Amino acid sequence: MPVRPVIFDLDGTLLDTLPDIAAAVNHALGTHGLPPLAASRIVLLVGNGLHVLAGRALAASLAQTRGMSTTAVTVDEVHAELLAYYRAHPLDGTEPYPGIHALLDALGRAGVPLGVVSNKEDGLCRLIVRHHFGERFDAVIGMRPGLPAKPDPAMALAAASAWPVPAASVRYVGDSLTDMATARAAGMPFIAVAWGFRSPAELAAGGCSPVVRDTAELARALDLEDPLP
Repeated sequence: MPVRPVIFDLDGTLLDTLPDIAAAVNHALGTHGLPPLAASRIVLLVGNGLHVLAGRALAASLAQTRGMSTTAVTVDEVHAELLAYYRAHPLDGTEPYPGIHALLDALGRAGVPLGVVSNKEDGLCRLIVRHHFGERFDAVIGMRPGLPAKPDPAMALAAASAWPVPAASVRYVGDSLTDMATARAAGMPFIAVAWGFRSPAELAAGGCSPVVRDTAELARALDLEDPLP
C-alpha cells in the first residue's frame, strides 16, 4: 500500500490548548472590565481564528452583564489584548492529548509524511508545534497573509504541496465541522476525532464519518500496521 500523508488540525486534535486560550480570553475581557467566561463556554467559540474568537467572546461576555453599564469596547481592542496575552503565554497549560506522541512515533516509523494546518496565527502555531513535537512535521501552516482561514482549503492545499501526491491521497484529521468542510473543499478524506473541542454527537450530526474515539482507533483508520496500546 502506498504511503499517504496525513494533515492534522492542531487545537482540539493534537493538543488541548483550551487552558491557555481561555486564560487569554478572560484576561482580555477583564482588561476592559467585562465578566469572564467559563472554559466550557469558550470552547464552543473557538475554531475560526483569534479575531473571530474575540468577537464571539465579547458578545457572550456582554450578554452576561444583564444591562449593567459597561464601557464601549470594540472587537479589535479585545483581540489586541487577547493576542498579546496569548503570545506571552502560549504554553502554560497546553498539553498533547493522550496517545498523540505514540501515534506520531508510529506514523514516523511507517514513513508517513505529516503536516499541521491551523487557524491559529502562523508564528504561534509554529512555536507551539515545535515546542511539543520538535521537527516531526514536514509542513506547519497557520494563518498568514495570502492564505484564507479554514474552511477555505487554501492552507490544507498549501501543506499538501509539500508532497508529490494529489490532494485526494492526503488524509485530514480534525475535531470540528470546520475541519470537515476544509477537507471536503480540498478534496481530502476526513477523519474526525471525538476527544477534542466538539462532541461526538455534534460531529456525527454534522455528517462526519468516521469519528474515532482514541488514538488506537485513529491508527487503524490511518492503516497503521504498528498497533497502539
